Amino acid sequence: MKKTFKTILSAVFVFVLSINAKAQLAGTQWQATINIPMPVKAMFDFKADTLFLIQVNSPDSGMVHEIMKYKFENDTLSLQKISGDSPCDNSSVGKYKVEFKDEKMFLILIEDACDARANAWPSDDPWVKVK
Repeated sequence: MKKTFKTILSAVFVFVLSINAKAQLAGTQWQATINIPMPVKAMFDFKADTLFLIQVNSPDSGMVHEIMKYKFENDTLSLQKISGDSPCDNSSVGKYKVEFKDEKMFLILIEDACDARANAWPSDDPWVKVK
């Protein structure tokens, strides 16, 4: 009985953490300068499970360059292209370690078969929270 309770408690804890991690990004927006291939200001707009990469502060402001499916578990953000301008194929998944500090989000490459996406945002240039 005691072991079953611990197992259930552990499962609930992991579930709550995964919901909290997802909620940490859903409904938020983050801006950074990215290389697509030239440096431009862009924004990540996180929805429930979809991420929009939007160009800002330029003649092409508001242009959606990429729509991606995302999954955020523990400290890992997984991205998979749905549609957009990048040469990434729709089956490749990029994985990035996420670190938050002072309303800034740092993406550190774990693995990504799509070089264009992997090289688009440097790990030392943070995404700044907009909303």
